[in-house]
Amino acid sequence: MRKALSLVLLLDLFLQILRWKFTTVKVVGHSMEPAIMPGSVVIVLRTRAMRVNDVVLVNEPDEGGGWITDRDRPMGYFVKRVKALAGQTVETLKHPVPNDHVYLVGDNSERSLDSRHLGTCPLGAIHGRVVWPKID
Repeated sequence: MRKALSLVLLLDLFLQILRWKFTTVKVVGHSMEPAIMPGSVVIVLRTRAMRVNDVVLVNEPDEGGGWITDRDRPMGYFVKRVKALAGQTVETLKHPVPNDHVYLVGDNSERSLDSRHLGTCPLGAIHGRVVWPKID
């Protein structure tokens, strides 16, 4: 009986850690087509560590067109690709990406609201990196 209880408690702890480190999100928009189609479910590792070409989950911008950095009160989420990290330059910017910011784009540029329209995104607006499905 004690072994069973210990196993249940260990399993519960494991599941809590998984929920703390990972989240799932259903993709609604078309901005990441064809890599991620609307209706797809992605698994996100809660981290701000990322590289160029990683796909990330980010807070949707507010009505004023600014990125929301309060991770606990987003209006919704976007899934975008990291085009440049702090210190790197992008052809559409006249200066390097500022510290603690990234430049985000959607794969479907014609249907994507991203850094080309909103400016660089503060790291505080990013929830994590999409780890499944694996997108190159």
